[in-house]
Amino acid sequence: MGNEVSQTTPSAPGAQALDARLQKKFRRGIDLNLKILVRGERKTGKSQLIRSIQTSTFHNTYTPTPALTVQSFQLPEAATDEVVKVDFWDVVDEAIPQKKGEKAADASTCNVYQGAHALIVLYDPREPLSFITAKDIIYNRPDHVPAVLCRNFTDCDSGNAVKTEEAVAWCAEAGVPLLQLSLRNAFGLRELFHFINSIYLDHRCRSLELSLALAREKKLNFPPLAKNRTTKRSSRVSLRNKRYEDFQRRTLHTNFHCIRSVDVFHGEGTSLKEE
Repeated sequence: MGNEVSQTTPSAPGAQALDARLQKKFRRGIDLNLKILVRGERKTGKSQLIRSIQTSTFHNTYTPTPALTVQSFQLPEAATDEVVKVDFWDVVDEAIPQKKGEKAADASTCNVYQGAHALIVLYDPREPLSFITAKDIIYNRPDHVPAVLCRNFTDCDSGNAVKTEEAVAWCAEAGVPLLQLSLRNAFGLRELFHFINSIYLDHRCRSLELSLALAREKKLNFPPLAKNRTTKRSSRVSLRNKRYEDFQRRTLHTNFHCIRSVDVFHGEGTSLKEE
């Protein structure tokens, strides 16, 4: 981003940057591609958040991001055995043209929420306007996109215009979680990745539920041919058993008459009749 002074932050559980090894791995195929939006006022730490995830470095100087940028990573191996690619969209509300008459990508020129899986919104508690902007972004997001509000610069608690209690109360009313971040020492990144992992798990659960529903529907709509074949086979077995029973009945009836005829021929029938 053009920053000159940087320092390494303590390592935090994060995604892997899209190096040559991951590019080759992604070319073989991925199981899921998550799109995570990072929004907020300028100077709230959006680019630094993505940089901390990518390289674990902190830059002391600020350089404004001119236009919308995308950084791709892999979800940590500990989270899943699947290959999950995560695209972090560094969204700027109004782009800064690098050349006269140039139209750069920003939130006003493209639908950033299309295909989005989650939204991360940052604000600076020292700047009331950034908190107002963060609330507007969360309120105006589509209902299907889960969001998290991140209170950055927790290492600079002096002179905060937006009290933590105010943010906690608003998040409870809006139904979104609140995370405390300090990108200088990677504080709060672990909880942020718990949020991202929950997005992945929720997506997997909905996919499994859909697959289960389709399997049940397929079972209910089982082709009737197999059922008819089973019914015909049962009918043939029943008919064969009935014929066998009729044969046995006729055989017993014939044998009984033969025995009676032999008894009469030997005179046993006469003695019985005389008694």
